[in-house]
Amino acid sequence: MPDATQESAASSAQGAAGLSSPDRTPLRLGRPGAKVLTGYGVLLTFAAVFAFFVIDIPGVFLTGTNMANITDAAAVDGLLAVGITLPLIIGDFDLSIGAGASLSGAVAIVLMSQHGWSPVMAVIAALLLAVAVGLANGGIIAGLGASSFIITLAMGSVLVGIQFLLTKQETIILGIPASFTDFGTKTIGGVELPAYITLAVTLGLAFLVAQTPVGRYVRAVGANPDAARFLGLPVVRLRIAALVTSAICAALAGIFIVAVAGNSFPNAGEPHLLPAFAAAFLGSTLFPSRQFSLIGAVISAWLLEMVATGLVELNLSSWTTYVFNGLVLIVAIVAALKGRRAA
Repeated sequence: MPDATQESAASSAQGAAGLSSPDRTPLRLGRPGAKVLTGYGVLLTFAAVFAFFVIDIPGVFLTGTNMANITDAAAVDGLLAVGITLPLIIGDFDLSIGAGASLSGAVAIVLMSQHGWSPVMAVIAALLLAVAVGLANGGIIAGLGASSFIITLAMGSVLVGIQFLLTKQETIILGIPASFTDFGTKTIGGVELPAYITLAVTLGLAFLVAQTPVGRYVRAVGANPDAARFLGLPVVRLRIAALVTSAICAALAGIFIVAVAGNSFPNAGEPHLLPAFAAAFLGSTLFPSRQFSLIGAVISAWLLEMVATGLVELNLSSWTTYVFNGLVLIVAIVAALKGRRAA
């Protein structure tokens, strides 16, 4: 484990990269109201959208059932967004998460329905496969210096092919244990269990990043990898660990998808790729620090699902959701870049 000297090195690497600390934000406007608007403008915008839905769809939007449904639907995107936020903090992309979710869910279903495995063993096997995928991504990207964007995009294609081979591109419905589907639909206080697991994973990883030496090393590598390497931080291992964590989160999300649906279907995770990245980048704009945030990512996933649900309840066509998610990702990236430059 790194010692106190390396902790000091991590802080030095952060300083060398010009990172602003949480209490040093890019806000330079003189009036308090302008500072609030600049620092929390995204959250205020979503609050206004929320108010619009409450007023425009009375008795429908702001109900316990609807809020629970939004929370349930946001669990998968939230978990994927949290997973990819770790590589983003460290300076890498993981575009294989959608395919990873699809394959992991399919592996669990095939092992249970066609080979008689118990749900616990099938889920463990799917998670171990995800670890192997993350190690492969990390080894090529961090170990060999390849582009994370290209390698994870290519890995996604490989995983889709394996899923198609495994399932013959068929929807698998029969032979799935009831205990597995019960896990996906079990509710506590009206909210399904996967949403609680997403929250627990988010809080655990957020604590790791914010409160432990490992988290400081991760942020230092993301700030300036060359300086971090010069100061003795395990840059390669940290990058690999971030990509392995992303792959595990994708596998859990894929298991959630098939458990809730009660079946495995081709490319089940692919539709969640764009919303997850939108949530991850949007999460970096929610607060004045303008840094990638695990908590911000999961909050953003809920906010995006809230808007998507509101659009459906306004009887707007489904294309509006796709356009909205794409525009949010574009705007969030631009806002994040501008915020960091200002910092």
